Amino acid sequence: MKLRYKLLFIFSVLLVLIVNAFFFAWSTAQDSARQFKSIQDYAFPSLVAVGSIKDNLHIAVLAVYEFASTKDPQAKTTYQTAIRQTVSAEIDFFKTSQTEQDFTFIAAFNNHINEVNNASENVISVVENNSAPETVAQALDELATQRGEFTQFLEAEVTGKIQQQVIQLSTDIQQNANKIQ
Repeated sequence: MKLRYKLLFIFSVLLVLIVNAFFFAWSTAQDSARQFKSIQDYAFPSLVAVGSIKDNLHIAVLAVYEFASTKDPQAKTTYQTAIRQTVSAEIDFFKTSQTEQDFTFIAAFNNHINEVNNASENVISVVENNSAPETVAQALDELATQRGEFTQFLEAEVTGKIQQQVIQLSTDIQQNANKIQ
């Protein structure tokens, strides 16, 4: 009889260990799946939207510079198209926001975009009114300043923070993978 109880006890302990190992592996896999989902639904779309905003805004500014130097109506059309695409990408970026911090960041981001847009509109207006070259130069200087501030904002706030999020999520996934091994 004693042997039977000992075998039953050993079997029970082994069964508990196997069940615990299964649930540990399952919960780790679930954590990894959630982290991948976060990258897929939040970090990656945010990075794509920011890249689109940046690219379209730079295209718009280049079109304004071209318009200022050539007064080509196609350049103005290119500017208007790029600004519409910037706004569309900004809406996509807004849709990916999840926290109060995200919405605060988007407000600051939007302010920089508006400053660049206002400076661009000023250059177009000054050029269309055939203003003095000094006035055009001042408007272009203001646009260059706003574009520079926007670029610095992107580097400091957007690219760095999103890269930190992706790195953190990657680290978490790697740690979960190491737990399984």
